[in-house]
Amino acid sequence: MRTYLLFITGLLLLIVSSCKSSEELSNQDINESVIATFADQTVTMDELKTNFYRNRNPEMADSSELREFFPTYIDFRLKLYEGYQQGYDQDSTVQAEFNDYASDIAIRYWIENDIKKERVETFKNRFKNEIKAFHILKELPQDALPQDTADVYNSLIAVRDSLLNGASPEEMNELHSSKQNGNSVGGQLSWFTAGSTIQPFEDTAYSLEPGEISMPVRSQFGYHVIMLQDIRPRTPQRLVKHIFVRKTDETDGSLKIQQAFQALESDSSWNDVLQVYTEDPSTKNRDGLLGWVGYGTRFPAQLIEAAMSTNPDSAYSEPFEASYGYHIMKIDSVQTFENEEQKEEFVLERLEQLGRLDPDRDDVYERIANESDLRINRSGFTNLSGQTTSSDEELIHFNGKSYTNNHFQEWLNQEASVDEVMESGDLVTSYRNSIIEKNLVDVTRQYFPDFAQEVDHFLNGLIVFEVNENHIWNPESANRSELRAYYESNKSNYKKEKTFVYTEIYAPSDSLINSVHQKLNEGLDIPSISENMENVVVNQDSTSHPQNPAYATLEKLDIGEFSEPLTVDDREFIYVLNETNPERMLSFDEAFDRVFSDYQSIHEENFLNQLKERYNLVTYPDNLQ
Repeated sequence: MRTYLLFITGLLLLIVSSCKSSEELSNQDINESVIATFADQTVTMDELKTNFYRNRNPEMADSSELREFFPTYIDFRLKLYEGYQQGYDQDSTVQAEFNDYASDIAIRYWIENDIKKERVETFKNRFKNEIKAFHILKELPQDALPQDTADVYNSLIAVRDSLLNGASPEEMNELHSSKQNGNSVGGQLSWFTAGSTIQPFEDTAYSLEPGEISMPVRSQFGYHVIMLQDIRPRTPQRLVKHIFVRKTDETDGSLKIQQAFQALESDSSWNDVLQVYTEDPSTKNRDGLLGWVGYGTRFPAQLIEAAMSTNPDSAYSEPFEASYGYHIMKIDSVQTFENEEQKEEFVLERLEQLGRLDPDRDDVYERIANESDLRINRSGFTNLSGQTTSSDEELIHFNGKSYTNNHFQEWLNQEASVDEVMESGDLVTSYRNSIIEKNLVDVTRQYFPDFAQEVDHFLNGLIVFEVNENHIWNPESANRSELRAYYESNKSNYKKEKTFVYTEIYAPSDSLINSVHQKLNEGLDIPSISENMENVVVNQDSTSHPQNPAYATLEKLDIGEFSEPLTVDDREFIYVLNETNPERMLSFDEAFDRVFSDYQSIHEENFLNQLKERYNLVTYPDNLQ
C-alpha cells in the first residue's frame, strides 16, 4: 500500500495534469459520436454500446436501458482512469491474478480457435480420400533407452536408403521388420482412410505423395518407414448384415452356407434363413447386423473387400469365404451425409472417439512454436548439462527477444534441474516451453483480437475492484467526522435490541423432559441435572430476535424462572431465563461497521464527484442514440 504522503503527492500531480488535458480537449470539436470527455479521455457511443451489449442480447434491450447504463459506465471509466493513475495495473497482486487468468484463457483460445479447428479441417480433408501403403516396422518399447532408440532409428535410415536405391519392399520387410509368432509386423496394408490407424502413422502417410518413402516415424509400436503406394477418393462405408457359417476341423461349412443361399433364392425371408443357418450368436438377434464396414475398419480384409464390392442394390451377396468361415452379406445402407452440418457432426464425434479433440498445454506450446518466429540454435546445446561455448550465445529467439546461454543457466538454476526436466522429456523443449509460457499472453494477443479484448476487460475489472477496495469499501478511506455526523443524524437506526440470556435444556423424549421439569420443581440445580441425568443436554445461549423459538417463552419468564416443557421442531426443551438486557442505543464505535455500510453509497457518490471535478468530466447526453 502507498503511504498517505505518496498518495497526496500523486494526487497533486494528477490535478495538474488533468487540468492541462482538459484545456486541450476544450479546443477540440466534439462530434456527435462523443458522449463524454474527461482528462485526456474520450468516450464514444460505440464504446458505450459495445460494453452495454457485452452480456445482453441486442434484440432484448431498448434505448431507455442504454440511457440508464450511461451514468454507470461513466462512473466505471472514471474509476478505471483513477486506477491507472494510481498504478494499480502494476500492483503485484493484480498482476498475479491477471496473469493466472489470462494464461488459462490463452490456452483455451489456442485450443478452441486454432488447434481443434485445424484438427477438424485436417480430418475432413483426409477423410475425402483413402490411401494404400506398405511399411517396415521395428518394434521399440516406449521407455527404450536412448542408445536402443538411436540404433533402431539408424537401422531404418539404412533400410530407407536401400528402398530408395530400388530394394524390394517385401524383402526389406522380411529382413528388417520385427516378428510376432514368426510373422512380420510390417508389410502390405489395405486401403485405409483418416481415423483408421494411429495418429503418427496417419500424419506421416497423408503427408506423402504416391511413391514417396518417409523418414523413420515413431509410434507407440516402434519406428516405421512408410511407402505410400496410391491414393483415391474414399469409398463410403456400408452398414452390413450377414449370415455366417464357421469353418472347423470337422467341417468347412461350405455345404451349409450353400443351403442358406438356396433358401434365400427360394424366396425364404432373410430373417427366417438367418435364424436357421447363422452361427454368429452376437448378430443373430439383431437381424444379422454386423456394423459399418469400410476400408480401415477392424474386420478381416476379405470381408471388407466383399462388402465394398457388393452391389448395395442387390438383395444379398453370393456366399464368400473369409478368415473364420463363410458369409452371405446384405448391404443395409451406404454412409452418406445430407449436408455439411451432418458431416461436421460425424467428424467431431469420430475425433472425440479417437481422443484427438483433447489437446493440452504442451500441444499449445508446440503450435505456437510452429506458427511463430521461434528459432532454436540446437547446436548451442552441446550437452544435457547446458554448457555452451559462449555465455551470450543466442539459444532461442522468440517474440522479438533473444534468450542466451546466461538466461538458460539461470533457468536451470532457479526453475528446473536437469534430472527433473529430463524425466519429462527433451531438455531443449522444456526450456523452450518455459519461454513460451512467459510470452503466452502477449503472443496470444497478437493472434486473437477477441482474446485481447477479453483479458483487457478482465484487467480493467481488477483495477476498478482495487479502486473500490481502497477508496470505497475500506472504512479507513471514509472521513471519520462525516461518518460520526451521519451516525448522529440516524442514531435511532443503531440500537441493540432487548436481549435474553438463557439456558436451554434438551431431552430426546417427553418422559425424560418431564422428569427434568419435576427435578427442577424439587429444587435440583441445573449443573446437577447436567451431571446426573443421562441424555440431557444443557446449553447457554442468548437472543434478541423474536423469530427465535425461545423468544416468546422467555418474554413471559422472570429472572431465574424456568418454562414448562415445550416441543420445538419435534424436540423437547425447557428454557431458563438467566438475564435480560434492555434495549439501548449503540455508541458510534459499537455501530461503526453498520454506519459505514449504510454510508457507503454516499461515500461512493462523494468519491465519484471528486473524480468528476478532478478530471473535468463533461457529458453529452443529447448524443445518446
